[in-house]
Amino acid sequence: MNFLKKPLPDLDPKVLSQNFAKFSTPEMDEGFDDIRYEWSQKTAAVKYLKDKVVHLKQTTRMEDLRPSDWFKEKHSEWVKTVADFRRKQNEWRRTDQAKPKEKKA
Repeated sequence: MNFLKKPLPDLDPKVLSQNFAKFSTPEMDEGFDDIRYEWSQKTAAVKYLKDKVVHLKQTTRMEDLRPSDWFKEKHSEWVKTVADFRRKQNEWRRTDQAKPKEKKA
């Protein structure tokens, strides 16, 4: 199903990127007396909305995304591990250069 593109969006892109994950189809337990789907059946509407949200997750820039404490902890561990690898590599290079080279005949 294709919808007509408008010259001006209904929502500001910043507002859309902050709220699209909260989008859902209406449910009876939300207090509606009747729910009618004008263009397609409920299953097709739910699938369309889910596909649209997945597409937005893949393509929308997340302006308010911040790293969690778990990520900061794992990142600091990774930085320490890489520094340790580099230190060991430099030590190996120094000991390898200190050894006399054997000439192959």
